[in-house]
Amino acid sequence: MTMILDPTIRSLTEYLRLKERSRHSKQGKGNELLVPKRPDTCPDCSEKQSFWIKGYYFRWVVEGELAEVIPVPRYICKCCGLVLSVLFAFLVPYRQASLQSLVRGVQDYILRKTSYRKIASNIGNNEDSIQRPSHSQIWQWVQLFATRSLQNLEIWMQRACVTAGKDKQATPAICLNSIRAQSITKVRKLNSGRRLLALAWTLLEPRRNLVHALQTYFTEIVQPPFSILTGRGITLTPPQSSNHIRK
Repeated sequence: MTMILDPTIRSLTEYLRLKERSRHSKQGKGNELLVPKRPDTCPDCSEKQSFWIKGYYFRWVVEGELAEVIPVPRYICKCCGLVLSVLFAFLVPYRQASLQSLVRGVQDYILRKTSYRKIASNIGNNEDSIQRPSHSQIWQWVQLFATRSLQNLEIWMQRACVTAGKDKQATPAICLNSIRAQSITKVRKLNSGRRLLALAWTLLEPRRNLVHALQTYFTEIVQPPFSILTGRGITLTPPQSSNHIRK
């Protein structure tokens, strides 16, 4: 599956606000969907203006107490037959939780002394909420991030820091929750994830969120780009400009 992550809308809250605005706009029409426009250039054959709409599929996204069904357009290249989907950047491929939810869950566990259950409760803001992620989901997100860090992301970021001239030796980073890990392998994964975030701080110097900055870095800058929070292998193409309202 080939996908494009469009950066023009970065949260479910923003999406809902724009959707409501378009609904009440004088120009708005009832059959219009809030979706990214078709790509200008095919990433496979480089032909311009070659995509036709193939249809839509709809998927749930959950962010805190919010839940919404989001339309995802699919386009097909009339020259080479490539089919791709275009998702707003707050959607994580093959994940129901929004990017903000995943980022918060992973970062809280890696950087703070806490538990999976406590993080799940904080993300949902209400322990009885049906939108609240389970503690096992938080575990899966952290496990994926930490595993990928140990396998290659930490080395990738180390090389990027050296290339950028930001290779100063930092104090060894340790995940506070690794002391409760039940295996040496898990300890290594969690500590690798903690070092990865330290490297992200050195290289990217984000003002707010380390995991979000990393996700953006790997989906928009690294070639070929990919999502660090997705469990399945997918091909991402660089984001392209979008118009919000398309029939």
